[in-house]
Amino acid sequence: MSNKCLIHFSGDDYWISNPHSRYHIVKAFWKLGYKILWINPIGVRFPSFKKKGTSSRILRKVKSLAKLLRKADDNFYVFTPFIIPSFKKGKIQDVNNLLIKFQIRGLQLLLKLKKPILFYTSPLYASTLDYLNRTKSIYYYSDKYTHFRELSEDNKKYLIALDEKLYKNVDLILCASMMLYDDLKSKTNVEVQYFPHQVDFDFFNGYKDNFIPEEIKNISKPIIGYYGTLTPSNDWDLIEYLATKRPNYNFVLIGRKEIHLDRIDNLKNVYFLGKKDYKELPQYASHFDVCIM
Repeated sequence: MSNKCLIHFSGDDYWISNPHSRYHIVKAFWKLGYKILWINPIGVRFPSFKKKGTSSRILRKVKSLAKLLRKADDNFYVFTPFIIPSFKKGKIQDVNNLLIKFQIRGLQLLLKLKKPILFYTSPLYASTLDYLNRTKSIYYYSDKYTHFRELSEDNKKYLIALDEKLYKNVDLILCASMMLYDDLKSKTNVEVQYFPHQVDFDFFNGYKDNFIPEEIKNISKPIIGYYGTLTPSNDWDLIEYLATKRPNYNFVLIGRKEIHLDRIDNLKNVYFLGKKDYKELPQYASHFDVCIM
């Protein structure tokens, strides 16, 4: 029986998010025979009830938490940790770190994960480096986490400290862009490699159907397409600029919409289609002239 195993400290909730590049990396380990424990993310702030979509976000998180530990596939387990919903550095965070420690250590024993690879795609679990025995530790740097627009100054400082703990102490850093690569190279003695974003090539390339979804049948080309998060983290100033400068281009944005901006919503060439199931995405992407990130 193989002893290969990996714990993924994720930036995505397995039960909520469409597959991100980090999902494809973890799945690649799984296909190589690794037993996987996927740890769903903890937040960096309590959501504000002044913002659109807060109630539904809390409900989705509660549903994820209620699943506790679930077997998603053979040798593939998903866990949503229980913590106190406070994310500032201090006594409560110390308690949360202890809660995470006991939960993860317990799961290690339960699932027989001896000396796993620790795979981080979120800096929020940096404290686990202090107590988890491991074969190797990898930090997949797919975003400039510490520059997220919605972070308060206190939370940003705390996140910067966690981020630094990881990039100075893991065995390997994988950077999704050259900008991230150049930035990290100057800050750490850890090995840093450029490892660009991934998609499931066969999944998208294999789509040959000429089916056109109803929502885009009457949208004229060129179509500039996007699917992913639609939150304050997106660069809405850039979207507004592009759509205004190119009124004959149509911008099709797919994803759960968690913002309300009149200046964007009122643009006639910007279309919000809502969240689509992952298996439906090739139907839309095949009709995009350009995809944006």
